Amino acid sequence: MNCGGSIIERLRSLGFRERDRRHNVTYMIWASRAVDLIRKMLGDSLIKALIEDLSALPDADKLRRLITLANMRVKPPLGRSSIEVAGIKMHVHVCNNGFVELMASRYDYNDAVEVLTRLKNAGYEEVKLGRRGGDRYVVYMGIKAIRKHPELVTKVCEVLRRMLEETVNEGKERRMKAITKAMTSLGCQ
Repeated sequence: MNCGGSIIERLRSLGFRERDRRHNVTYMIWASRAVDLIRKMLGDSLIKALIEDLSALPDADKLRRLITLANMRVKPPLGRSSIEVAGIKMHVHVCNNGFVELMASRYDYNDAVEVLTRLKNAGYEEVKLGRRGGDRYVVYMGIKAIRKHPELVTKVCEVLRRMLEETVNEGKERRMKAITKAMTSLGCQ
């Protein structure tokens, strides 16, 4: 009997993604998925009552952690600070000095060149290719390039508004100043 296969199938049915990293398939559980999964489990009143009763035992740390996990506030999924440009997902990055740029990161140089070519063919001539973090290639465009394309300004301003709202809720003053400065330099309403 192959238990591993049934676990993998169960993970797939729960919506976990499969990523092929040079013949090694790794299954990763993101915090938001874990919270959703435990909330689904605790939705069953019998399981919830059982876990709550057993968590009262002195050595039931894991069960108490499950209850804590179910009550966690989960940030929205990744991608809230991203926009799509010519069919390519690009991240809106705000530096501490208020400088804003759009970037798409790739580990493979050929993939990065392909992204660069697609963006240039779509009319974004100001796009550049660089290397960051030692092992990543980044296709990016700065604030001057963003200003030249009104559709990008609109999308980036929308993302910056969301980022500012989240930052205000978290009380991060330095980050608020940087986002506000980026919004001002882009002329966001």
